[in-house]
Amino acid sequence: MTQLSTIPDDLLIQEYKDRFYIRPGKQITNPLQAQHHLASFFEKNERERFVVVYLSSCNKVIKTEVISEGTISKAHIYARELLRKTLDLNAAAIIVSHNHPSGNPEPSREDIELTRTLKDLLKLMEVALLDHIIIAGDQYISLSDRGYITY
Repeated sequence: MTQLSTIPDDLLIQEYKDRFYIRPGKQITNPLQAQHHLASFFEKNERERFVVVYLSSCNKVIKTEVISEGTISKAHIYARELLRKTLDLNAAAIIVSHNHPSGNPEPSREDIELTRTLKDLLKLMEVALLDHIIIAGDQYISLSDRGYITY
């Protein structure tokens, strides 16, 4: 059996993506599956990134993309641009995610405020914000699971 420490990081990252990346047309059914899918967008990243998964009415992935990359502690999100892209893709729902390079997945006050703002804005356009997932290394927090996103 091969020792994991002898396998190059790039090969491990590619294997992770092959196993957990959800291709367009496939359904996301739970926060853990979404976290695994999103984790590949944050590998070896020392800057905050903000990623969006655009979903159909039955939670099938339309597209997943990085919409912002910032500093070690902040990535600016432009709600107008997020809304425009969501409507252009005719998404019925989205999942947003960002990483905490610090290694602490606990949401900040700003993370919680952004989640509430996006939820309210998207609701006006009849688009559901299903979750906001914060990833820090191999840990994650689902703000939906924490009760910050309810309908």
